Order: sequence, then structure tokens, then C-alpha cells
Amino acid sequence: MANEQIFLTREGHFDAAHNLINYEGACARMHGHRWIIKAIFGPYAEEDLDAAGIALDFKVIKYLMQGSLDLYDHQYLNNFVERPSAELIGLNILREIQDIINGSESLKQKARLHAIEVYESPESCCRIEV
Repeated sequence: MANEQIFLTREGHFDAAHNLINYEGACARMHGHRWIIKAIFGPYAEEDLDAAGIALDFKVIKYLMQGSLDLYDHQYLNNFVERPSAELIGLNILREIQDIINGSESLKQKARLHAIEVYESPESCCRIEV
């Protein structure tokens, strides 16, 4: 038996504004980002693959992410997160996805959320692992 681990990643985005609270600097003023969100699922092993060779359909991952992406798109994030840092936005999204998974017996069996990555710029990322 091999030790390889399979991880699946899907990327989505939303455009939104925020300003950092209790922060000194330019980011204390309202500004916007194209937030890139990556949801990583796994680990899976070859034994977890279905007859088509799939661990978790990318359509399912898209479904799990879409609610958060739609909720925050073209919004002022301070209305949703008291201190809207990349870290706390990521925690919100992770918890929203976990809530969907926990509400479905079939998803609890297959959807193994491993991490969320939140990019507020191409160079700056926050990774939250479960």
C-alpha cells in the first residue's frame, strides 16, 4: 500500500472592500481587494476514489464555496466581520463551509476540508488548516 495523499483544491474569488480596525496605516482606510479563496480537501488515498477515480467531485467543492463567495461579493466586509482581517475572513469562510458539510450525512462521509487559503493580493495569503 502506497503512502501518497491526494488533496483537491478549488479556487474562487469575490470583490469586496474593508478597512482594518485598530490598525495604524493605509489599510485603516476603506479599500478593496479581489479576494482569492482556495478550499483544500483531503487527505484522500487511492482507496477513497470512486469508480470514476474521483475522491470528491469539484462540482461539490464549488457548491460548498459558492455561498460564501456570493455573500461577500461586492460588499463591505466590516458589515460581516467585526475585524475583517484576512485571518478572520478565512475563519468565517472555513466555518461556513464546515456548517454545510456538517448538515449533510453524505457530505460528512466524503468532504474532508483540510484548509482555506485567503489571498488579499497575489503576494499575501493566510492559510487556515482544520
